[in-house]
Amino acid sequence: MAEGIKIGNIAGGLILLLASFPFLIWNEKHWAGYAKDLKIISQEVKTVNANIEDPSYNQKLIHISGQASTDETVKDPITGIQEHALKLQRLVNMYQWVEYKETKNNQETYRYIKEWRDRLVDSSHFNEAATHQNPTTFPLLTQTFFPEKTILGAFIIPQDLLDKLPAEKDLTLTSIITKAPELISINKNVSIIENAIFLGNNNAHPDIGDIKVNYKIAEVGPLSIIAQQHNNSLAKHWLKGNSYWFIESGMLSADAVVWRAYDRASTTTWLLRLMGLIMVWFGLLALISPLSKLLSFIPFFGFVVDGIIQIMLLLLALGLTLIVVSISYLIYRPLIGLIMLATSGACIFAFIKVVQLRRKRTSH
Repeated sequence: MAEGIKIGNIAGGLILLLASFPFLIWNEKHWAGYAKDLKIISQEVKTVNANIEDPSYNQKLIHISGQASTDETVKDPITGIQEHALKLQRLVNMYQWVEYKETKNNQETYRYIKEWRDRLVDSSHFNEAATHQNPTTFPLLTQTFFPEKTILGAFIIPQDLLDKLPAEKDLTLTSIITKAPELISINKNVSIIENAIFLGNNNAHPDIGDIKVNYKIAEVGPLSIIAQQHNNSLAKHWLKGNSYWFIESGMLSADAVVWRAYDRASTTTWLLRLMGLIMVWFGLLALISPLSKLLSFIPFFGFVVDGIIQIMLLLLALGLTLIVVSISYLIYRPLIGLIMLATSGACIFAFIKVVQLRRKRTSH
């Protein structure tokens, strides 16, 4: 059994390690392409008067800003919650069992905790599924609602574009329609508690399957948009097989709109780089897991040595990650690639020095 676990750990580590490199390469390729497209967009976009539909800009990339407006009230037909807004978002969470697995000294233990989750937790694969069962469907789904017509000056804003606008403000709930068939069919008490619709008997002690619904809105106000003009409406702008359109709250210049898109994409890219680094590190840790298991039987000394090995492998993982990223950058951005390659070389050099120092100490 122990041999099977060791082989499984080594195989899993190898798969994780091999998968991390294409993942990192894909991330850098995507980022480089997106950054180039944003540069082209910033050069091509023309700022126009939002109050005038100029036929000469039809099918061209434009930037408009101004006060968005709608004459309608957005309504959730199931709960009756409504608000004068550009976007109304129903957020649904269900109280469910969540399984946590812990492994210590090759022994697996399981903990089960009740938590609010916005997605189904499949309990059929739980280790103790018979005594920890979750519902198999959400009786009420997360959904977004829009006005039928929203305009900015002379232009109609499509709902797909409004969907990109974040709904950031919590909606204060005061009343609810409880006679909707969809709510009655859930067969739970309906109440408003702590600015949320609660479907269940006791909010302080919820049962598995109870539902909590919150609402967020995008308020009516000034917007800035970059999109392709399509008569009196707006459409996605296609560039090298990719489609782009941007919407931001507030009165922003075209450069500011593009910069926000760049900043968000840059943050996502760095998070994915970190994920790739963790994949490389965990892959290396899994590969040397038999040695870690052996050291775990040595009191204190084994703990210290295992910690040193983990730090060494983190340095190695960082170096390998930077090498992959820098090689990708050499293709798309040579100068940055050279800098990152030098940094990765420094990490590998530090790893080698730590290994040599450790060998010298053990030899004396």
